[in-house]
Amino acid sequence: MFEFDFSKSLHLPRPHLRDDLLLINHLIELIDEPVLITSTNLQVLSANTVYTNLLGLQEATVSGTVAEFYEATEEQLINDKITGECRANKLWRGAVRLKHSAGQFIAFAASASTFKQTGSALLVISFNATASTAHQALGSVDESRHPVTGLNQEFVLADRIRQGIKMAPRNGKTLAVLLVSVSLVDQDNQIIEGVGDKVLYDIGKRLKSCIRSSDTLTHYPNVQFAMVLQITGTDDTNIVVKKIFNALSSPITDNDQTLTARTHIGISLSPIDAREVGQLLSFAEDALTRAKAENVDSYEYYAEEFNTRARYRNDLENKLQHAIKNKEFILYYQPKVRAGDNRIVGLEGLIRWVNPELGMVSPGEFIPLSEETGLINQIGLWVIEEGCRQNMAWINQGISPIKLSVNVSSRQLHADDFVENVKQALEKNGLSPAYLELEITESMLVTKVEETISKLEQIREIGCHLSIDDFGTGYSSLSYLTRFPLNTLKIDRAFVKDLENSNETAEVAKAIIGLSKSLNLEVVAEGAESMFHVDFLKQHGCDSVQGYYYSKPLPADEIEKLLRKGYITGKDYD
Repeated sequence: MFEFDFSKSLHLPRPHLRDDLLLINHLIELIDEPVLITSTNLQVLSANTVYTNLLGLQEATVSGTVAEFYEATEEQLINDKITGECRANKLWRGAVRLKHSAGQFIAFAASASTFKQTGSALLVISFNATASTAHQALGSVDESRHPVTGLNQEFVLADRIRQGIKMAPRNGKTLAVLLVSVSLVDQDNQIIEGVGDKVLYDIGKRLKSCIRSSDTLTHYPNVQFAMVLQITGTDDTNIVVKKIFNALSSPITDNDQTLTARTHIGISLSPIDAREVGQLLSFAEDALTRAKAENVDSYEYYAEEFNTRARYRNDLENKLQHAIKNKEFILYYQPKVRAGDNRIVGLEGLIRWVNPELGMVSPGEFIPLSEETGLINQIGLWVIEEGCRQNMAWINQGISPIKLSVNVSSRQLHADDFVENVKQALEKNGLSPAYLELEITESMLVTKVEETISKLEQIREIGCHLSIDDFGTGYSSLSYLTRFPLNTLKIDRAFVKDLENSNETAEVAKAIIGLSKSLNLEVVAEGAESMFHVDFLKQHGCDSVQGYYYSKPLPADEIEKLLRKGYITGKDYD
C-alpha cells in the first residue's frame, strides 16, 4: 500500500496552495493505486485517474464532492471516524467500502494522514484495491466478484481497460482486449442453452489458468468472458489464445452429461485499433462476430493485418509439425578456425528447414515458434542425433576427429530426459563424447541456477564439452562463470563486428578474452568477417575464430572437402 505522511516533510504557505495542489495532483498521477486529496471535511480537491477509473467516475464530476466511506458490514458512513483521527494528528488505517457509479460496493484497505499548511490542512487518503486483509476485515461479499466463479464482474472491465490504455505505453506494451464466447455442445452436436454453476465455475477456472495474475478476466454480457492483457507483440496474444483452446479442449461434465466446448475469440488492440474503451470493446465484438462464422474453435483480430499474421503463424506451426515427421530438416556446418595457423579445429551444426512449399525457412522464424510450442525438444534432439551421426560418418571415412558443437535451448536443457537423450545419441552412433559440445546461452545461467548446474555437471560427467554462446549480451557475472562446469566461452558477434569503429567494443572484446584466459576457458569469437577482425583477435589471444571471413555455414558434402584439407585460408588471403 502506498502511504503519505506529508506532515513530517512539508510545511507550505497558504498563498501557494493552488500551485501545490497542481504539483501534488501531478505526483499522485504517477502512483498506480487510488489516491484522494481532500479538505478536513473530506471535500475532494484532487483524485488520481486510478481512483476515478476504479469507481467508474468522470474526473470532472469528482472535484468538489464529499467523499463517502462506508462501514465494513453496513451501508453507514464512517467519515467522522476518519476525520476525527486525522484532526488529532493520527494516521488512520482501516477497511472501507466505496460505492461504484454502477451501484456496487468495492472493498479497500485504506490509510489517511494530515498534510498541514499555514492556516489550512489537507487529508491524503490512499487505498489498496487488492488487499485481502480488506476483504477479511469487511467480512462481507465483495460485489466486484462473481458469486459463482470469483471472477471480476463486468463493471470492473471498463476500468481495467482505461488503466491499460494509460499504463501499457509507459511499459512499452500493447493492450489487448479479448472477448471469449464459449458454446457447449452435447454428444448429438446440439448447443446447450444455459449451464449450471458447476460448469460456469469450471470454465472460469480453466480460463484463469491461461493468463498471468497481472491480467484481467471478467464476465461480459452476451459474450460470457473478457480478458485484458498487456503484451509485447501479437504473438503473445496468439500464445494465450492457444492456451484458451487447449484449456477448454477436454470434456466438461454437467449432471452426468458430457459436453464439448466450442470457443470463439474476438481481439482488439490499443493503441493500434483505438484508444477509447467503447471503441475497443466494439471492435473486439466485431472481430468476435467474424470468428463465430466458423463452426470450430477460431479467433479473429479486428485489424486484418494481424489476422494475416496469425494465419501465417498457425500455418507455419502446422508445417513445422509435419517437418518433424517428414524429416525436412538438414544440418549446415560452419568451421571454427584456430587463429594462429588457420587449422579447422571445430564445427558448429546449424539447423536448416527446407519446406516443399516455402523453400528455405529462416531459423529466426521457426526456432522461436518451436520454443513457444514446445516442438524445440523434438527438433533439438534431432540436431544432436544428426550431428553425432554425421560426425561419426566422417571419422569412419578417415577424416580426423573434430569437435562438433550444437545449440541447446533452455526448454531442452530442463527436460527430464535431456541427459539420457544425449547419452543415447552418442551410444547409438558410436561417437566419443569428447567430440560433442553443447552450447547454452548466457541468460540460461541465471534461471533455475541449481537445476542448471546439476544438468551441466551430468553432461560433463558423460564427457561432453560445454560452451557459453553469445557471451556479453546476457546478465551473468563472474560468480556464475566460476560455478558452472564450462569449457569454452564464445564472444558474441556484436563485439566483433564493430572492432574497427569502436574503441569501447575493442576493449570489451579484449576484456572477455582476458577473463576467459584467467578462468582457463577456451575462447571462440564468432562473426569475424574481415582480416582486421581475425588479426585483432589473434593478437589479443583468442583461441579460434568463426565467421564469414573463413566460411559461411555449408552443407555436409561441402564441409567434408574442407575437413579433408584440414585448414582454411580466409577470403582475404585467396
